[in-house]
Amino acid sequence: MEKFCPKCGKKISATAKFCPHCGYNFALRNNNQSISTPKVSREQAKPVKKKRKGKTGILVISLLVVLAAAGGGYYYWNQNSSQTQASQSAKSSSNSTSHRQASQHSTQKSESSSSDDSVDEVKLSNDIGPKESAAAVTYFAAKNDIDGWKSMTNSDDLKVDLSTDDDLLNSLSATGQGMAYVISDDGNSGDRKLVYTIDKDDTINIYSLPSDYDPDSTYQPVKSLPKADMIESINDHHYAFAVKKLQDKVTINQ
Repeated sequence: MEKFCPKCGKKISATAKFCPHCGYNFALRNNNQSISTPKVSREQAKPVKKKRKGKTGILVISLLVVLAAAGGGYYYWNQNSSQTQASQSAKSSSNSTSHRQASQHSTQKSESSSSDDSVDEVKLSNDIGPKESAAAVTYFAAKNDIDGWKSMTNSDDLKVDLSTDDDLLNSLSATGQGMAYVISDDGNSGDRKLVYTIDKDDTINIYSLPSDYDPDSTYQPVKSLPKADMIESINDHHYAFAVKKLQDKVTINQ
C-alpha cells in the first residue's frame, strides 16, 4: 500500500516513518492527531445572552413620559375646574347682586308709586280757610311764573299781612273787599311787593308790584280767576299735597 507525504505530496510506502523525498516525520503527524480537543460543557457552550439595557431604558423613559402627561392633564383639569368654579361663583354673585338691585329698585319704585298715590289722593276743598288760601294762592302764582312768587314756596315762615292801607288799596285796580293780603318770607319779598285780594264772588286777584310802587299809579292784577278754578287747577296738577305742607308755615298778621 502507498500513502502520500503531507509535505511534498509524493507517494511513499504506507509503512514509511519518514518521507524519502523531503524527510517529513510521520511520527509528528500522528502525535498531532492524537491530541484531543478539550470538551466544552453545555453551560460553557451556551451563548451568553447580553442584557437588554436599551429596551429597559426605553421603558423607563416611556413610563416617565406617561406619568408626566398624566400629571399635566390633572393640573390642567384642576386649573380649569377652579376657573369654572370661580366663573360660576362670580356669575352667581353677579346674578345675586342684580336680583338684589332689581328688588331694591322694585321696592323703591313701589314706595315711590305709593308716595305718588298718596300725593294724588290729597285734594283741596272749595271752602279752605285763610292759611290754606294763602298757601294755595302762593303756590298757584309760583307755578304760573308770576314775578317774585316762586321764592315764597321755599319759605320756612310765610307771613301774610292783612293790610287796609289806603295808599296800597288805591293803587290796586281790584281792591276786593277792602282788604289786601301781603305775602313775604318773614317780612322779605325782595324787590317785589306780593299782594292778592279776594272779591265778594271769590275771584282771586294776584299782583306783583314793585317794592317802591307809586301810590298814585293804578296796577292791574297779573292773574284774576275764580277761587274754585284755582283750586281745581291745583288738584288737577297734584299740587294739593305741597300746598298743605306750605300751609303749616303760614303766619297771618292782622
